[in-house]
Amino acid sequence: MRMRPVALFAAVAMTATASIFAGAPADAASRALVVGVNSYPRLTENGIPANRDLEVAVQDAERFHGLLTDGWGMDASDIRLLTDADATRENILNSFDDWLVAGSKPGDRVVFYFSGHGFQSVDESGDEPDDPFDEGIAPHDASGDLADGRLDNIVIDDEIGNLIDRLEGREVWIVVDACFSGTITRSAGVSHDGRSGGTRARTLTPLGPVRASTRSIVSGASDLAAHKVKSRLLQIVPEDANARVEGGGALFAWTATTSAQLAFERSDIGGGVFTLAFVEGLKEQGADFDGDGEVTTAELLAFVRKRSDEFCRQEPMCRDGAGLTPEVIAPKQEFTAVLAPQLFTGLNTGAPADTGADEAATPGSETSGSEDAASGAESGAESGAEGGTEGGVESGAAAETPAETASSLFAHDNDFAIEVSILPGEKIAYGQEVSFKIISAETGYLVLFDQGPDGALRQIFPNEYSAAHARDGLIQAGSTIVLPDPSYGFAFEANETGDSVLIAIVVDDQVDFGGILADHPDFNIIAEPTGFLSEIAQHLLAAEVTSDPDKPNGSHRWAFATLNYLVE
Repeated sequence: MRMRPVALFAAVAMTATASIFAGAPADAASRALVVGVNSYPRLTENGIPANRDLEVAVQDAERFHGLLTDGWGMDASDIRLLTDADATRENILNSFDDWLVAGSKPGDRVVFYFSGHGFQSVDESGDEPDDPFDEGIAPHDASGDLADGRLDNIVIDDEIGNLIDRLEGREVWIVVDACFSGTITRSAGVSHDGRSGGTRARTLTPLGPVRASTRSIVSGASDLAAHKVKSRLLQIVPEDANARVEGGGALFAWTATTSAQLAFERSDIGGGVFTLAFVEGLKEQGADFDGDGEVTTAELLAFVRKRSDEFCRQEPMCRDGAGLTPEVIAPKQEFTAVLAPQLFTGLNTGAPADTGADEAATPGSETSGSEDAASGAESGAESGAEGGTEGGVESGAAAETPAETASSLFAHDNDFAIEVSILPGEKIAYGQEVSFKIISAETGYLVLFDQGPDGALRQIFPNEYSAAHARDGLIQAGSTIVLPDPSYGFAFEANETGDSVLIAIVVDDQVDFGGILADHPDFNIIAEPTGFLSEIAQHLLAAEVTSDPDKPNGSHRWAFATLNYLVE
């Protein structure tokens, strides 16, 4: 049997990149608590001063404060800045309570930023059944002897979770440049105070590779594995597509590391590796990989990971340790959210939502000219509200095509080279058979999509025929894969004229995409392309957290490419 599913074109399903706070209530406000701690005078180790002061955490807090005011347009009167002696446990908790909780209401957005030491201590309450430790952040007045593994005046993960629970119905941002994992035992190869040249680890407890140092205090392989996977400040799994605050709000948790890793600051450049990249990616739009003048959540994560990886390759304490993998945990539909040029301004402007319609206007047309399109837009607005992006379609806004959405999600500095081409060429005669050729510099697995002339998106690979032939899309490094080849028993035929886009992803291992690819094996139109691509991005961008103590946590290596072609 011969299949003829290219140009796989039907009517367009309209998509858009939404502002993260689009459609917010007219009286919505923003409020932030920004904390930076360099000085830790009350810490000892074996009875002597521990000398664990940081050098540039306060500068990072001031830098983030500047991002909120200069980059995101917040008023300084809506930001409380606590540094060093003011950043005590009592002041942090009270400010969270009276400034963030009592000073905001459902529908507002709330930001908490912390730069300073992370720590880990023995769980005294027994509420961590799978992990013998509490994680948390260290205020200025944290006290105790580090050799004992127990500290006073600290803010543990349970307290942070309880505070977040009180922010019902808010859009909550937690941004933390600190380390949350490790042990109370120093390991060889790292100096007493956690420094290596101009680099310092932002942690009170782990001073070496987790896979080495945790063995000293975690008994048994199962405890070690659980510790490595679960040692997070916030126990939210990236696979949870509904990272939510109680009462319908959304939670965006940005951390400098994943579990079992160290965060670092560099005194020679005056900041933490994570915060410097975070601010550069947004304020200077360094994370605008696809060059559209906007930075999305996915692009910012790719950028801070790029900067972190560059640092880690040069810094022995990171390179030879547990790695450095920034992480964001957010609802899947927010990976296309626009964070720059501004996040907190223009709050009353709605954004186009994924309509999910089977028929709508062609991209670029001013009106749909049909009741079906209007109905689809209304349906999409309702869908967006349920997914956490409230508000309807912005009047006069141009909808993004699926290819543009894919670029906003997947564009980054590829981890390896891929070449994508079309046979017989990029100009194809109507009715002509078509094949896609991909060459990858590294061994990986292929995912292919096609956007037709009308903007509809279909999944080209994997498909029902590749599954029937047990083809998993494996591409050997330097080899060529052609889809379909004669063994598949079908062909693609160009059956609609116009401009089309091939979208290709090659990932270095078989990512578990949560079954979403298996839901679209038959070349039919993907009705909600933004949600579909966002879910793929959520899995692709999730940190690889492994229970193997000898394998550092990290992220997937992958490459992305698009190719425009024309059917005449």
